[in-house]
Amino acid sequence: MRVSFGGLLLTWAVLGQCLAAQTKLNAATEAAAALSTTALSNAIASDKAALSLDTERQHSHEEHEERKRERLFQKAHSTLQTYEQARHRAQERRHQQQHQRSGASVLRTRRPIAGLLPEWLRRPLSAIERPLSAIERLLSGKGKGKGKASAEDIPAGVRQALQRVSSLADAGHAAARLLRAETLLYGKYGVEADPAAALAAYRVLADQGLGEAHYIVGFLHATGLGGAPQQNSLALMHTTAAAIQGHPQAAMALAFRHAKGLGVPTSCRAALDNYRTVARLAVRHYLAGPPLGRALPEPRPRARLTDDAGGAYGVRTGAARPVGRAEFDDTLEYYGFSARKGSASSSLMLADLHYQGHRYAARNYTAAAAYVRDILPRLWLPSGELRAGLTQAEAAAAAQAAAMHGQMLLRGEDRRRPERPEEAAGAKAWLARAAALNQPAALNALGFVHQHGLLQTPVSAERALGLFRQAAERGHTGGMTNYALAIAAAQPDAALRLLRKAAEAGHVLAHFRLGEMHAGRPAEENCRVALASFRYVAEHADWLHTADPQAHQAFRRGDLHAATVHYMRGAEMGYAAAQLNAALLLERAARTGGAAPFATARLADRAAAVYWTRAANQDVPEARVRQADHHFHGRGVPRSMHRAADAYVLAAAAPEANALAMWSLAYMYENGLGVARNFHLAKHYYDASLEANEAGRLANYAALVRLCLKYVAAWARGEDTGDAPLFFTPQSQKREQSQNQKREQGQNQKREQSQNQKREQNQDQDQDQGQDQDQDRWDVQPAAPAHGDDRRDEEPEDDHGHGHDEESGSMVDNVFVVVLFLAAAWMFIPFR
Repeated sequence: MRVSFGGLLLTWAVLGQCLAAQTKLNAATEAAAALSTTALSNAIASDKAALSLDTERQHSHEEHEERKRERLFQKAHSTLQTYEQARHRAQERRHQQQHQRSGASVLRTRRPIAGLLPEWLRRPLSAIERPLSAIERLLSGKGKGKGKASAEDIPAGVRQALQRVSSLADAGHAAARLLRAETLLYGKYGVEADPAAALAAYRVLADQGLGEAHYIVGFLHATGLGGAPQQNSLALMHTTAAAIQGHPQAAMALAFRHAKGLGVPTSCRAALDNYRTVARLAVRHYLAGPPLGRALPEPRPRARLTDDAGGAYGVRTGAARPVGRAEFDDTLEYYGFSARKGSASSSLMLADLHYQGHRYAARNYTAAAAYVRDILPRLWLPSGELRAGLTQAEAAAAAQAAAMHGQMLLRGEDRRRPERPEEAAGAKAWLARAAALNQPAALNALGFVHQHGLLQTPVSAERALGLFRQAAERGHTGGMTNYALAIAAAQPDAALRLLRKAAEAGHVLAHFRLGEMHAGRPAEENCRVALASFRYVAEHADWLHTADPQAHQAFRRGDLHAATVHYMRGAEMGYAAAQLNAALLLERAARTGGAAPFATARLADRAAAVYWTRAANQDVPEARVRQADHHFHGRGVPRSMHRAADAYVLAAAAPEANALAMWSLAYMYENGLGVARNFHLAKHYYDASLEANEAGRLANYAALVRLCLKYVAAWARGEDTGDAPLFFTPQSQKREQSQNQKREQGQNQKREQSQNQKREQNQDQDQDQGQDQDQDRWDVQPAAPAHGDDRRDEEPEDDHGHGHDEESGSMVDNVFVVVLFLAAAWMFIPFR
């Protein structure tokens, strides 16, 4: 086939045009795709921007709503706090007026005379005791609403604030939920206390991981408040969860449980770790205060309520004699009169009283500074020299006043600013004047100034060390501590001796450093020393975690429910004073027909017995007598004369001899209750009770007459009355008998302590049931039963766990003895 050249050219041209068209088409397609991609990207970006804007607007709205809820809560909380403060002041005034009119303490709980009567007469009296108490409470108006305001008494603004807090809590506001739970637990803002509802509220917060809620739930499970099941496993779980979050009160409670083996195996290391955590927080707060450390908490809130009531029985039964309010006021008036007459020592006494604080006087730096400034011009010349003709006592008072004035200026306690040049110079000058007279506090304070370069003073470690050494040589605890810390690296043994001496005198920082030094050593003895030191710091430097101030304030205004709950919190943390106070309030609630904060009097009695025992095991003699009374009468614990006798022996043998314990032990020997009947030991303890407390003369004379009559009756019946006459034993023989009895009791105590320790070491402990049994043993039994008598027999217990400990003799014998006793009392007892 022949193809012309022109056709080829035409074909080529057509192909070229086709290729060009295809190229243009491809370019157009690419341009369209690019345009579509750009449009899509722009659309996506626009959507993202819109979504981000919506999210931001949503977050902004949520933040706005959260801020709005927070403002509403703060406003409601402020209203409630203002009302609560006014209500507390009114309650305190009303409570003080009632106390002045009645002239009796709210805690005046004398020992019931029914406890000394025969069993056949005691039961009818006990049966009518509570109805009579209920009638008395009804007539006196004490049984109406537990002293809380009714809904009509609460102002409208406060009711509105409570409703707002409740609505915020329902909406999930954490602070509102916590406030509502606290209101229900303590009965705040005029709302009736409801521990069961508080438990439910705290459980919700605990499920959200709140440390405070975990601690309270653990506390409620440990005590059984609010109907919570009293289970160690739940209590330990929640308390541990709170302690892990750094809750100091939870750490204290956990440390006390590990130290005493309450529901957990006794572990010195576990207790040490928890106490050290709290002690470190306390020391950090102590050192963050003014120079020389923050002042320790005031002694008022941690006082024993029994001291104000005249004792646990309303009268003094032990050797200790606490200062009463009336006696304190008289003494204060005397020193005030003497100070106004120009006595420097009296002025210094009052200055120190106001500076340190007292259980009957709040700490008042302004009053202390006023007394000191009143002394200085009378003892010091304007030139800074002592006035001529001062006696040695007046010179010492001048040095002490100068040291106190300089120290208060240094610490900013004189309402002045030590950072100002003129005040700095004044503080330093007064400290230097006192230090020149070798005043220990001034030497220590001036050494601290040189050590840290305070008051525009150059830092001088050498000068500070010399001043600390001089203060330590003069017995100043702060000087001993600072000097020991300064030489610890070069002379560790000397530093350790100084720290021990300062710690024995109660210096907090010395206790802490001593604990740190012993904590790192592996021996068990070092662990116990460190544990004791850290516990001392945690219990005495407790600005951040104590419940005592709230309990003290609640008690002062007559709110016994809130006071009892707060004291129980302190008791669970191991404070002996809180354990005694909680037991006293719980026992009072059970005896007066109430049971607050428990649902029944039986539960309140049980808790009181637990806290009496814990306080007794921390060397509180009156608590030991109360523990014995609970076992004697079977209140809150199974009735056991043997345990009652053991507890009475421990209280009678304590260094602070308790006359009532001796009298009770004599009564048990007289009647053979829990011990073998022994007329001679009964008379020995009656005599010892009279020697320990002369105020019980009448009761002891009456008891001795009764003992004589029973002795004669037993001798006439041919019973064993001992080898020697009862009232005519020669003194040498009496002394020998007394020594033999004490020796026997000491040997029995050591033997039984050894047996108890071996039994505890060999005992297997389960996580739940076994731990509960361990806690019961520590809570309701004496710490070391010291009274063992081979002739005691165990009585079978009835269905209620009460032993059949009956007085010897029939009803006729008892009536005969009572008649003879009344006749002899009329003739022989000296009433004078």
